[in-house]
Parts: sequence; structure tokens; C-alpha cells
Amino acid sequence: MAAIMNRTRFGMQETGSTTRVPDNSKARLMYYLGCVSGLLGLNEEEEISNLTDYINFDKLNNAQTEKLVFWCLLLSPDVLEGKCLFQNDALCGDSSNNFFELSAVSTTLAVSEDILIGGQRKHVRKIMTCTVNWITKNYLTPILTFSVMRQLREQMYVCYFTSDH
Repeated sequence: MAAIMNRTRFGMQETGSTTRVPDNSKARLMYYLGCVSGLLGLNEEEEISNLTDYINFDKLNNAQTEKLVFWCLLLSPDVLEGKCLFQNDALCGDSSNNFFELSAVSTTLAVSEDILIGGQRKHVRKIMTCTVNWITKNYLTPILTFSVMRQLREQMYVCYFTSDH
């Protein structure tokens, strides 16, 4: 019986920067999508890159907003947690989130696993650490806002078409 032992050195290089996001649910979801899509290299896809310009959040039409919500639900924190998104206040420093590129000197050990997103396998390119407050502010509160708005639209639609006008 043989055992193969390799010596592997891992490194993390901080790559985050400071930004200001407008205090708007759509802008916050666009910012969230920009952050998490970059972890998997999805931000290079035109469909997603068009949904992450959070400074111009007011230029998204209804169909684009629906796509934004779809992608945010697909890339929700519970899907990414422990793979490329880590709740870790200490690694965030003075910020509420931070980005790191991973490196490893080894040919036999992968640093991170692939993630299945929408039926496609994506390789983790970076990791992000964040605080619970960051997830609440940039994902949970905005996604709930859009869920409630969608439910209200559906109820209004049903009421309009089932009532005598």
C-alpha cells in the first residue's frame, strides 16, 4: 500500500475595493449580482454584465429586472456559502465584504470545487468574505422587496380580471 504525500502552499491575495451603492433595492441586487458573478467568472457573460451596472439601476426595464431577480435567486447566498462565499467578519477588515484570489502551488490538489449553476459547471475563481449585515443589506432585504412587489402585482392582476368593471 503506497501513500502519496504532496506539500502544497496556499495563498490568498486581497483584491477588494471600496464602493458606494445607491440605497435602492434594485441597485443593491445589481451590486450583489456583480459581486457573486465575479467569483465564478459569470460577470464576463453579456446577459449578466448588463445587469450589474448598479449606478444606472434606474435604466433597467421590467424584463431586465425580472432577469436580475432570477440570477440573484440562482446565485443566492445559501447556494454559494462554503464554496466561494464565506461569512467571516475578521477577513472583511473595516469593510462589510472583501474579495480574495486563491493560489496554490500543487498539481494534485484543487483549491476549490466547481459549482453547478443553472445546469452548467462553473469553477470558483475567487472567494468573497462578508458579514451577515452585508448579506441582509445587499441580498435578503432587496430580494424580499421584489418578491412582495411580484405578489402584489399578481394579486392586482387577479382582482382586475375577476371583478366586474
